[in-house]
Amino acid sequence: MLVCMLQKAGKEGKITGLTVAKGTPSVSHLLFADDSIFYCREKDEEFQCLLSILDEYSIASGQRINYQKSSIYFGKRILQDRKSEIKQLTGINEEGGYSFYLGLPEAFGGSKITILGYLKERLQQKFSGWQANFLSSGGKEILLKAVAMALPTYTMSCFMLPKAVCQQLASLMADFWWRNKRDSRGMHWKAWDQLSKQKNEGGLGFKGIETFNIALLGKQLWRMITCPSTMMARVFRSRYFSKTDPLQAKLGSRPSYAWRSIFAAQELIKKGARMVIGDGKSTDIWQTQWLHSKSARSLQQVRQIPQHLRSNVSSLTKVNDLLRDNGREWRRDILGEIFLEEV
Repeated sequence: MLVCMLQKAGKEGKITGLTVAKGTPSVSHLLFADDSIFYCREKDEEFQCLLSILDEYSIASGQRINYQKSSIYFGKRILQDRKSEIKQLTGINEEGGYSFYLGLPEAFGGSKITILGYLKERLQQKFSGWQANFLSSGGKEILLKAVAMALPTYTMSCFMLPKAVCQQLASLMADFWWRNKRDSRGMHWKAWDQLSKQKNEGGLGFKGIETFNIALLGKQLWRMITCPSTMMARVFRSRYFSKTDPLQAKLGSRPSYAWRSIFAAQELIKKGARMVIGDGKSTDIWQTQWLHSKSARSLQQVRQIPQHLRSNVSSLTKVNDLLRDNGREWRRDILGEIFLEEV
């Protein structure tokens, strides 16, 4: 009911949602369990409309909102006097934007190493609690793989950790692995990179933090490709790749930290992705990876083209051009003349 009322107010122009770029969907609310974020302009009438919707929802549902535990986040252009007026109007005195939401920092201005320093602190707290226990090597291995690597996973699935932060986390895990009762630091008999190799390669199978980070971000990029109708995909598409697809997108000007992080996984996905042909109208013959091989590849070699076919070959751009009119059979006369037998 709350969502329906917010959407109705948005359609009627009573509440203006947040848009990060021209053409992006307007976001008036984000809901996660009992955590909610609402967006509107700093006009009194929009605040009053939002507050009336929240009051109506509270009366109908019996769920009261604790404004003392709520916070309000302002855009950079709002003056200090206006901020005070808005706080008085809404009854929310706490100013947000400087803490955490769903386990992630609300804002990423400034040094990323400093902002993400909480990952190191949380890991240190875990390790300090484990040191009092007598643990075998097998016990340490299980704790490192199942608990320690799980701590930064959510953050790594959203943002690319700086190399310094990855090194700090790896150093903490290495110290914990080699530490013993007699020596608080322990002798590091092998580098952590060696321990991060698979067991059949002589390592212990610990995840490499940087590579694991890229893999998690690759899942976000793949979700953009396979689920283009999601809110996340629509927002990023409008801002960064409105005329292309996520795999061909450029970093763009003034990219957000989130897009810069997801973009870092683009090359990884390209290595393992292959275009599914369908009708072939959107698949470029020469640039797209569409040949069925491991890994997938594009067309890189052709035969020496006979003189009488050169004009025809120059007009071939899409895979659909290699199909007969019924779209179900290849033009084998063209294929045999132009492409190698293996292709």
